[in-house]
Amino acid sequence: MHELGIAKEIFKEIKRVSGGKKPKEVFIVIGKGTGIEKDFLKHSLKEHIFKEIGWDDVEVIFEEEEVLLYCRNCDREINEIESFSCPFCGGFDLEILKGNRTYVKKVQ
Repeated sequence: MHELGIAKEIFKEIKRVSGGKKPKEVFIVIGKGTGIEKDFLKHSLKEHIFKEIGWDDVEVIFEEEEVLLYCRNCDREINEIESFSCPFCGGFDLEILKGNRTYVKKVQ
């Protein structure tokens, strides 16, 4: 379960942003291209990290970010992809613009 390792990194960022103080809410963005399971990540944060330090009541809110690619061959943005090639020109020179990372969006 690689979500626990990711949860530990997210927790470091939450502590940094909050100055080590317990927040009320944490907003986390999960890119659809990451393969991270939201439920596993939430479980890792709530049950394995927050619970140990008395942050049981911190609300964790997730937002999914769609994948957006850019084809360098035909200069088009692609938001739906079935394979690893551009649906417009068939090219393979694709750049991931968003949806490939998980990050803390806001801490309150």
